[in-house]
Amino acid sequence: MSIFTDRVRETYNVACNLLGTSIWRLCASQVREDAAGYHYRIFPKKLRVTGIQIMEDHMEFVAGNEAFVYNNGELISTHGALAGLPIKGITDWSQVPKEAEVLRGAVKTTYKKVATVELSNECLEVNTKSGQDGLTKDELRLALEGGTKLVDMFYFQPGQECEIFKAERFRTGDEIIYIPDLSLNEIPIDMVVDDPEAVEDILDNCYTGNDFLEVCGGDRDLAERLFHYVDWQHPSSALPEVEEDEDDE
Repeated sequence: MSIFTDRVRETYNVACNLLGTSIWRLCASQVREDAAGYHYRIFPKKLRVTGIQIMEDHMEFVAGNEAFVYNNGELISTHGALAGLPIKGITDWSQVPKEAEVLRGAVKTTYKKVATVELSNECLEVNTKSGQDGLTKDELRLALEGGTKLVDMFYFQPGQECEIFKAERFRTGDEIIYIPDLSLNEIPIDMVVDDPEAVEDILDNCYTGNDFLEVCGGDRDLAERLFHYVDWQHPSSALPEVEEDEDDE
């Protein structure tokens, strides 16, 4: 007799499709407080499913620093609830706006003294974006000032003997696509950063597609090659190496 129930077998089939793919979970961050009350912002956090834990009667999917249980066609985080709602792992990017609206209503109902609840651009522009886009520097500043940790907003990955953030593809624009060597640049990812100077130090180490363009004097092809080349360095430091490789070809 198989040790797997039909439900676990179904979950296993889901695992084969999800392992290594991206999912999104919504976060609600308090960005400021004034006389009107508390102001919140909802944004999606991108996670990658990196592992599976087989339990006696179910499976848990490991994504980032969270675990999700497959339950009735949905991935539910084991971290608890957010504004009284289960935290979902959203597998379909097109569902992000709908889930964000549900969460916005729950925040207004559950949290006290709520003045506004805004949705990030990612939640609002799903029809024109692929779900690969990240936070702008202004959005990151608000999130950090509201107490959100970097580890809850970016999927960090191994670089050259270090840990970095790097988007899956190069794109121009104001979204952050690269953060170099976290240790070398003393970037804290798993703690709340409430000092304004520390927040600005973090932002100084975050690079957008437009930053790569600026470093490369507006040459998009060179900027894209530079993006693919860096795996620990600051773009300006790595540019001479990329240009030298180009001259050797």
